[in-house]
Amino acid sequence: MRRCVWLAIAGAFLALVASAAAVSRGSDRIVFVTNHLCGGRQVDCGRAEIATVRADGSGVTILTRNAVSEASPAWSPNGAQIAYFRPAGRSQAGQVWLMNADGSHQRQLTHLNGVQFYGDLDWAPNGRSLVIKAFASTLGGSTELWIVNASSGKVSPLTRTMVGEGAPSWSPNGRWIAFSSEGRLQANRIWRLSVATKRMVPLTAAPAAVYPSWSPDSRQIVFTLGGRLALMNADGSHRHVLRLFGTRPHWSPDGGRIAFLEFGEDRPSRFRILDFASSISQVVASAPCSGPKDQSKCSPGLLMAAGSPSWRRGESSARKSFPMTSVRASTSGLSTRSTHAER
Repeated sequence: MRRCVWLAIAGAFLALVASAAAVSRGSDRIVFVTNHLCGGRQVDCGRAEIATVRADGSGVTILTRNAVSEASPAWSPNGAQIAYFRPAGRSQAGQVWLMNADGSHQRQLTHLNGVQFYGDLDWAPNGRSLVIKAFASTLGGSTELWIVNASSGKVSPLTRTMVGEGAPSWSPNGRWIAFSSEGRLQANRIWRLSVATKRMVPLTAAPAAVYPSWSPDSRQIVFTLGGRLALMNADGSHRHVLRLFGTRPHWSPDGGRIAFLEFGEDRPSRFRILDFASSISQVVASAPCSGPKDQSKCSPGLLMAAGSPSWRRGESSARKSFPMTSVRASTSGLSTRSTHAER
């Protein structure tokens, strides 16, 4: 049954640079994490796989099929590879793996020994390295950020603090890494780290701010604040909270959309796409899977597991700026609806 839920978001003052429709919206893809359904029921079986889908909800393709639960998929800047977390076993630490965009040539990149990696990663804009979140040893403590060479897999520490860094997001201009703090000191706040100087600047003061993601021009950050989507400038100013519940947002390469996870008490998590030009937040969903040979009918909405949706970059990253007044006007009547039948 098709259903539409209209949520008016009055006066949403979004200070961001969005994009005109310079992208073929039907061809860009998003990588995300799915879960298998147990016996046809909508329950978490504890085995997650990496998949991709077009932004219009069509063309779902499962890329990994194994006995472990992968997480944290992220497209390389040129759109040719996907980096992701693969554990050694269930609920165990793991390694950074790479695969081609179509799921072929899956290979282990890192060989971490002692460093405990459980997910959360992002690419440097030049594609030569990645940033990951990991514990320095098996003894636990605070998580730190580490730099991984994308060719050799060599790992070097980037931070050594008591803050507990997590959910790193590398700015497209290469200058900063935004992250959310996870330690006991000032937990659940957004910080900005200078890659050149290692200087850390807090961008939010109140707790409950997590999962930052940069705009394509590196001037704004979208994040989760108290369970809702929020935006702010790169220096933490002009913060605006939307009346749109969601988490783990990720900005599209063209700047005109944001993909994010949505949770519901009566259904598994799924992801939506907020489109600034059309003022619509739509569920990326289609019919449930009818079999392994019919992946085009799989529903990422019904199969969604934990993990941030990540847009494919590269050739679809051309962008133009909307005038600020146009962005505000386009979001004043923001609504939500489904792209396909939800079942």
